[in-house]
Amino acid sequence: MAGPRVRPPSLFYGNGGARVGELQDIQYVLTSGDGHEVCDADTFFTDGREMGKITATLLAPNAGISGIDLVNDLKAHKDVTVRLGVVLGKIHKCAARIQQIELSGKFSDGVTTCKVEFTTKSPQVTA
Repeated sequence: MAGPRVRPPSLFYGNGGARVGELQDIQYVLTSGDGHEVCDADTFFTDGREMGKITATLLAPNAGISGIDLVNDLKAHKDVTVRLGVVLGKIHKCAARIQQIELSGKFSDGVTTCKVEFTTKSPQVTA
């Protein structure tokens, strides 16, 4: 019997949902923003704001990625839509901002990578 199909999620960028090609790796972190308050009588949990962080490393072709302008979106402080799929069987759609872009290159193999860090609001999770 074959095991389940396993692969990292794909990253889609912008309202048109352009797929960010050739991901090398991706990290997706969700935080509840909840707090833990301690007082004389008891301890309490407080409800916070859900936030997220996406860090993706992708191959960066010299000509750029068709339909995506990460640097100008960062410089313009632009709100963007980012979708991750599939995450635990669901698609996560997030309002996001680019916080950092890091380019790295290796002359030995002629590869340039681009590491992009997004901060996100609470995701909309769909089937």
